[in-house]
Amino acid sequence: MQFLREQRAYFGYFDETWVFEGMVSREAWQIRDRDMYQKARLVCAECPVPGPKKGASRGKRGIVVAVITEDGILKETENFYISGCKSKDQKEDYHTEMTADLYEKMAMETIIPQLARAAAAKGRPAVLVKDNASYHCRVLEKAPTKQDRKKVIVEFLAKHGIVMSIATHKAQLVEKMEELIKLKGGRWAFKKFVVDEFAKQNGVIAVRLPPYHCFLNPIEMVWAQMKQKVMKQCKTTTPLTEVRLKTLAFLRSFPAENAEALFRHVYNYELDVLVVLRNMKHSQNQEREDEQQDSQEICEMDENGNWSRNFDITLLEDSDDAAFEEENELEAIREIELVLDSSGNGEDAEETMQTAWRQDVLSSSLAWANEDDIIFDAEEE
Repeated sequence: MQFLREQRAYFGYFDETWVFEGMVSREAWQIRDRDMYQKARLVCAECPVPGPKKGASRGKRGIVVAVITEDGILKETENFYISGCKSKDQKEDYHTEMTADLYEKMAMETIIPQLARAAAAKGRPAVLVKDNASYHCRVLEKAPTKQDRKKVIVEFLAKHGIVMSIATHKAQLVEKMEELIKLKGGRWAFKKFVVDEFAKQNGVIAVRLPPYHCFLNPIEMVWAQMKQKVMKQCKTTTPLTEVRLKTLAFLRSFPAENAEALFRHVYNYELDVLVVLRNMKHSQNQEREDEQQDSQEICEMDENGNWSRNFDITLLEDSDDAAFEEENELEAIREIELVLDSSGNGEDAEETMQTAWRQDVLSSSLAWANEDDIIFDAEEE
């Protein structure tokens, strides 16, 4: 989207919503400190009733579609389709009544031609933005899978410049196909959609919003304003035909300055999403660098006592090291003489002194080691 904005693209955002007969606000102001009879007379003085009729939450439904541009609702793209089902037979989700056939008919006959003309009049590239609803995504062509017949895989490879015989073993064909798909960036790169290809032929770029990102479509805010307006104008007895007229009147009179404000609002949302994505990418890169750093700091010792890599070891001085440095040299000599006197003279005394010195030095210098990790075998020494 950022690249298209830099190219000064002329954006058209498409979406659909629903309205129903008798749609009114289900909430209203009430008068305090009045009993039910006084409230009834306020509703109708001649024929008091217990209160106003509650607004309907559903009824016979109509599907509304339109495209919004920076100049307002794109001319001739606003449409109102009345459901063919009875009210009691309608499902809660109106998307079940919106089909790929209906969407493709609208897109090819009205939406794409009108958007292309509007963009051409301004000398700018046209972009059609929509969500990823299933009826927006009818596939025209896609990459085969390993479950497909050999003939399908061979034709797919040949189309992309790889000629292989139908007599080739299927496992080899599948392997070659997977290599090609990976090289091109995945299966999505081979998907072609019916409306997208038609749009491309007419000079319009088709873009899909990410899943669950409807807030990036400015027409969603148009729907909210439209329903509030229509509910204020309707009564619980208003038929769907009248709701249709009020809905289309609102869309056709939607001002360009309001559309521009919605576009700016959505652009600010896009910037917020970009910041989040950049922070996520930075965190992922940092985690990857930390993992690489940790892996570089790990080393092992082989049977010959050699480390798996070169590294420097720095030992921190402890209290024993400090005491050794401060020890009086004369006192140390006296301790050695005492050892010699207590053990006798000659080679035995010297050996006793060396043994005592070796044990003392070893025990001090290896105090930092973990006894569970390093085991000394006295018998081997």
